[in-house]
Amino acid sequence: MTTKEVLEAAKKRIEDPVNWGQGAKYKYGVVRPGTECAMEAVGRVLEPDIRRSPHTTAGYQQAENALKAAMGESPVYFNDDHTHAEVMEAFDRAIEAL
Repeated sequence: MTTKEVLEAAKKRIEDPVNWGQGAKYKYGVVRPGTECAMEAVGRVLEPDIRRSPHTTAGYQQAENALKAAMGESPVYFNDDHTHAEVMEAFDRAIEAL
C-alpha cells in the first residue's frame, strides 16, 4: 500500500464520528471502547491483528510523517486537541499533499 492509500483507508475507518476517539495521549488506548484515534486507525490499516504492532514499520512512519506535516504537530496530540472535523480536514490535506 502507498502512504496515500494507507491514509485514505485510515480516514475511512474514522470518518464517522461514532468510530473516532480521543484520549490516547493521556493513556494507552482511547477513551471510548470500540473507537480509534487517527494513528490507531493507521495502525489497524497496516496491521489488523491487535496483537501485533505496526508502529515501527516504514509504512506507519511515513503515514505519521505525512499527517504531522498536515497537522503541524504530532498526530496523537492533534487528534486529542482538535475536533473530528479538523482531524478529517488534516487527513484531506495530507492525502492531497501526497
